[in-house]
Amino acid sequence: MAASKSDILTVGIAGLAGAALTVIASLRRTRGTDSPYMLPLAPAVLKLPTGALSAFLGLLLIRGAFVPGLSDLDSRAQVLA
Repeated sequence: MAASKSDILTVGIAGLAGAALTVIASLRRTRGTDSPYMLPLAPAVLKLPTGALSAFLGLLLIRGAFVPGLSDLDSRAQVLA
C-alpha cells in the first residue's frame, strides 16, 4: 500500500501538533530575562518543523521495516496511533 499525498500531509500535521504541544508547555514555564534577545523562543521555533520532519522520518523507518512488528500498518488510524 503506497502512501498518498494526503497521508503524508496528515502525518506531518500530527508531528507539527505534537511539537506545538511541547512548545506551549515549555513557553508556559519561560520567565522574562534581562537580555534583549528572546533566547527561549529560538528553540521553540525550531521544534515545530523538527516535529513534522521526525514524524515523516518515522514513517520512512516504518515503511522500510526497520522497526520490527510495525510493518503491517494497514489504515491511517493505525499509523496515527
